[in-house]
Amino acid sequence: MTQKIITSAKTRQACIKAPEFINPRKDSPLFHHSDGLSMPPAFLWPAGLREPIMTAPTSYQFATAVASVLSLCVYAPRLRMKYCYDLVPHAALLQALFMAEQSGNKTKIAGVIKMLMDKIFKRDKDELWAEQDYDEVCQRHPDNKPTRPRITKIKLSPVVSRTELLKRVNDIDRKYGDTLTHLMYTDEIALAIDSNKREFGNNRVVFRQGYDYGSTTDQDYATSLSADVDFRVVIIFFGTPETMKRYMTRAEIEAGSMTRTIVVHVPDEDDAPMFRLLTPAEQKSVDNVLDTLLGKTYVKVQTEQGEEEHLAEEEYIDLSWLDHDVRKWCDQRKEEFSKTGSRALRVCYRRSSVSAFRFTGLVAYLYQLDENRPANWQKLCRQIYNYMANYILDTMLAEYGATYEAIKAEAENDKNTIQPSLFDSCPDEFSYDFIDQLVAERGGTKRTTEFLSTWKKKGWITMRIEDEVKMFTKTEKGKVVRGARNKKGGAA
Repeated sequence: MTQKIITSAKTRQACIKAPEFINPRKDSPLFHHSDGLSMPPAFLWPAGLREPIMTAPTSYQFATAVASVLSLCVYAPRLRMKYCYDLVPHAALLQALFMAEQSGNKTKIAGVIKMLMDKIFKRDKDELWAEQDYDEVCQRHPDNKPTRPRITKIKLSPVVSRTELLKRVNDIDRKYGDTLTHLMYTDEIALAIDSNKREFGNNRVVFRQGYDYGSTTDQDYATSLSADVDFRVVIIFFGTPETMKRYMTRAEIEAGSMTRTIVVHVPDEDDAPMFRLLTPAEQKSVDNVLDTLLGKTYVKVQTEQGEEEHLAEEEYIDLSWLDHDVRKWCDQRKEEFSKTGSRALRVCYRRSSVSAFRFTGLVAYLYQLDENRPANWQKLCRQIYNYMANYILDTMLAEYGATYEAIKAEAENDKNTIQPSLFDSCPDEFSYDFIDQLVAERGGTKRTTEFLSTWKKKGWITMRIEDEVKMFTKTEKGKVVRGARNKKGGAA
């Protein structure tokens, strides 16, 4: 009994909740999907994630969890997972923007990333030194250059030309016969903004392609590198909210960069509690996980020429037990779109689900490697997926939704932004002319008859003819669906 009470207290204290994010339209029903939800308590996460999360103060645990998961995605480049809506497998590829005010405690989260990435950074340094040694030999002996080594550097600078970026990926591909997951990391996103202003350093399209496993990037130059590679990248950028706006321009929002991004607001606290250092036991636990992941990436093979390094076989994780949760969540968002007609919601929910699925897949993989995982680890993963899908959608809509709606509205010569629920804008009884006028005022490409047809099929309304006028009445089912959605914090 005593143990149960202690665990309950820990659960209340260690519950991971997202920090408040800047919400430009708090009155909108589109920004409350994650209300009342939370992540599992820190001590129930798998080894490798549990330790860094537990070193963080409560208000920083969510940002720490996201940073830790993205870091370990780089350590799992051979992991594959099946998303229920896709035939092509997915890899653990995620992109996140961490927003913090000037001197706003972002170094605390950056420190966790650097701690987790230390083994790869050291490996990168050895590769970089090998490349520098080669360059120095070539300078000393320009007429007798040795064979250029294949450099397998993982971390990429945000200040990189497209040719250099493709060279890094191509080197790994030619050495191993497949590519790895690269990390694009900077605690100053202004570096990436400045780099992207230059034509040869503008990698925005490449970043978008790097979100998807199997999406190839190529170039064919007579005087430079010609390559066709599968670029896979985890992106972690830090910056102020104002700088982030310069990074996520209207053009990027329209092109799809916004839907590939997890937005995390780092708490801005004057008297922020200190992160504690890992204990020796915690550090050993983290190191064991990282070494295990590296062992599942690189294998040593003895040949006649000596020991050679190869990539391990791709490892597929069975996540079919998560399919029901994914489909249910997506069906709820489809239903919500049928009521609201929000185009931002429609484009944002799809990749919100994909990113949450990949996030959860990496966590599930680590649970399976953890001999001391809790018995209900799959239930915890379901909780993580549902929270992350809702949180990613909320922050995406809050940061970029209105701009996306404005872009679409301008394309149709209309100035509307994110719309309130069309279904809820109608009274319990309304005429065809009433709903037709609402649809006309809202603009968009969807016709009145399409909304009415969807609502009738779902059983939300009934129709009758009264004095030669089409009249519609909301059913109890429609009202119950609306009430359930509002109770859960969703748009109706």
